[in-house]
Amino acid sequence: MLALRDKNTDEARTLLGQAIAAPTTSARAALEYARLETDRDKAQAAFEKAAQLNPRWALPPFELAQTLTGPGWRISLLTAAAKLDPRNLAYWRALAGAQEDAGQFVDAAKSWASAELTAATSEERARLRQVHDEAEVRRKQQEAEAKKREADEKQRELEALKQKSMLSIQAALDKAQREHPALPPSSGKVEAWWDGPRPDGKLQGVLTQVDCLGKMARLVVERKGVKPVRLLVPDPAKIVILGGGERTFSCGPQKPPRNVVVEYFTKPDAKLGTAGEAAVIEFP
Repeated sequence: MLALRDKNTDEARTLLGQAIAAPTTSARAALEYARLETDRDKAQAAFEKAAQLNPRWALPPFELAQTLTGPGWRISLLTAAAKLDPRNLAYWRALAGAQEDAGQFVDAAKSWASAELTAATSEERARLRQVHDEAEVRRKQQEAEAKKREADEKQRELEALKQKSMLSIQAALDKAQREHPALPPSSGKVEAWWDGPRPDGKLQGVLTQVDCLGKMARLVVERKGVKPVRLLVPDPAKIVILGGGERTFSCGPQKPPRNVVVEYFTKPDAKLGTAGEAAVIEFP
């Protein structure tokens, strides 16, 4: 029996194919042939022909939409079908689902509302409302996940920028140390190398934070019982670092905080919140 049905289907498809290949005005014949055709391109062409032969018939664009995966054309076809037959619940449900899949949640809400209006019974309306509510929950979850991904990506970009800034600053510091090394302790008192004006300010405290600002840096030095002082490092290549121990910095809080003596030029910058520009950094 199965072989007979397959044979009958093949024969029907052949006959219908021959019928629509010739000039025809039968939208029904084109639709039935499209339903039987296993070749997707041929089926789609037949659905399109059926829609052209009867532009007021909602079924051809609806069934053509079922053969598509891309959201744009599929939504257009389902919209057309729903407008041609606005009392058809299946069309509105399919349209709402396609709009949700495409992220068009406002339009999807309107389609769900139209679907509820077409429902024949209060029970059917209640079921549609439940489906709509579940879709709203999924939408909110997707939006939350999208916002989290965006925030995570921004954080990764910020960390990468901070790391790049720190590497740039550290390279400049290393260059300055190579070109102007501190004298060894055995040679006597270490004098800071400086060929320009002498700093007019001096600060002793604990370095707790280094803010990377592109090619610049901002030092945060805390002192007991008073407000922290922020000093700008406008050009790390021109700064002098004295003392022993670890001479590298990392962006952000210093772990552990380090005792430091900073000589600086008094040059307040309200925008950056700094009291001056560091010239000599000494780690006792």
